[in-house]
This record gives sequence, structure tokens and C-alpha cells, in this order.
Amino acid sequence: MTDGLLITLNRDYWIPEPVFRDLRRIIASYNAIAHCQPGQQAAHIQRILSLLLGKQSPSLRAITPDQLADFLHQLPDTLGLEAAGDDNGSEPGTWGDTYAHLAMAMGWTYDNIDQTMTLSRLKELQPYLHKNPATHQLVAAYLGYEPKPTAEENMRAIFNRFRAMMGKKS
Repeated sequence: MTDGLLITLNRDYWIPEPVFRDLRRIIASYNAIAHCQPGQQAAHIQRILSLLLGKQSPSLRAITPDQLADFLHQLPDTLGLEAAGDDNGSEPGTWGDTYAHLAMAMGWTYDNIDQTMTLSRLKELQPYLHKNPATHQLVAAYLGYEPKPTAEENMRAIFNRFRAMMGKKS
């Protein structure tokens, strides 16, 4: 388990790893930086700094543009975020899928997950959950249950077949 993260800006900061609640907010603000007006970027950056550093958060004026650019560039790696997707190339799950799986498999509430779960803790749990599937997963496998494709998955399949007919890779 990660004890904390080292964030380097105008100085080094050792911080606790963000819990899911804060991580979701950090990711939303990080993604918003690329899609907002240049004048609004500072507010998103300051929110990220506040979520990560709390009262230790420096003013944006105290950080050079190069330090800020390095910080933003390294932020996904610092937080332990990996490329989306999995071994079979399917789409990544959503936060809701992760929360639901942990709630069902571990008997935790969403609030408990939101306030205590971190990415490193989730990564530690994954081998155990893989070796010891939850009861509902075992029953579904025993009964041969296959989830029905979602409307989005159906549309993606249709689109991929159309692209294949046109001779293009998806």
C-alpha cells in the first residue's frame, strides 16, 4: 500500500494518496483544463492543488510556468492512473462499476468506498478478488448467466460491422 505521494512544484510535498471521492474530482478538473477557456484553467488547476495539498496548497503565482507544466504532465503517473482498457481491449469500466463491485463483493457502502478506497488499495484487492470471486459471481457463472449487451455496446458492434464492410479497421 502506498503511504503517500511525492508532489513537486515550487518545493516537494509529501501527501496522503487521494481517496476515490477526491480522485474523481481531481480527474474531472484535470480533464476540464483541456476543454475550458484559457481564463478558466487557473480555477481548475487551483482546485486540483487544493484537493491534493489542502492548506499547504501554494498560490499559482508561487509556481513557475515550467513547474506547473511538469506537474500537470506528470499528474496521471503520480496518481497511479494507467491507460484505460484491459487485456482484451474492451472499454474500461466506470466509477459506478467499481463502486458496485466493491459494495457487492466486500459488503461496503458507497460512502465507505468514497471516503477510504484508494487506487493502491484497489490494486492490492484485485488479486484476492480474482482468486476468490464473490458469491454472486460464482452463482452467475454456475448458472451460465451472460449479461445482455448494453445499447452502447450494440451500437458499437453495428458500427464496427459497418466499418468492416467498408474495409476499414475499427
